[in-house]
Amino acid sequence: MLSWDDSRQGTEEWFNARAGVITGSKVEDARKFLKNGNSSSERVKYSYKLAVERIAGSALDAHEFSPWQAKRGQELEDGARQRHEREIGEFILEAGFAFTEDRKFGASVDGLIGDDGIVEIKCFLDPVKLIDIILNDDIGDVVSQVQWGLWVTGRNWCDFVLYCPQLEASGLGYKSIRFDRDEDYIDKLVNDMIEFDKVVEEVKIKLLLKSS
Repeated sequence: MLSWDDSRQGTEEWFNARAGVITGSKVEDARKFLKNGNSSSERVKYSYKLAVERIAGSALDAHEFSPWQAKRGQELEDGARQRHEREIGEFILEAGFAFTEDRKFGASVDGLIGDDGIVEIKCFLDPVKLIDIILNDDIGDVVSQVQWGLWVTGRNWCDFVLYCPQLEASGLGYKSIRFDRDEDYIDKLVNDMIEFDKVVEEVKIKLLLKSS
């Protein structure tokens, strides 16, 4: 069963709602392995963070989101959402944090469109990412975040929106790409995250045994 927390993205309440939950923005870290088959440092660090948060019941990183970052991100996201609404002629409902009933898997989507769609907004400044998206429709690792969001929310398609106000004057400041739900990709992704969740739980159990 799907549940929602309506906290505004970037707030302390939002971070705490995500505490201990495997989220779309981090699934690529959770899937990283070294060439020898061992877990990458990113995968290990993320598993440790989630294990500690599941014990604590609150986020470890809420303090890292400073007010100016929150304000800037919200302003850019709102502008991108409004621009996309004008382009598609539909209202986009702001969304909080969606999570499964067991609170192990979740996603923060940037908006809901109708009954079947979501929107994922990125305000990249990295020239490589900008060129890959603008010229080649290549959103890179964000594919996993898009498909994860579709799985968690149970929706069928996602509008990926690139928004870069610095390029507005050139006509390159906005680009939208629609992605359909890919069941084969999702099945592999979910299976990977189920395995990763087992790793998180193993770390959590080891920590709790130390306290007993």
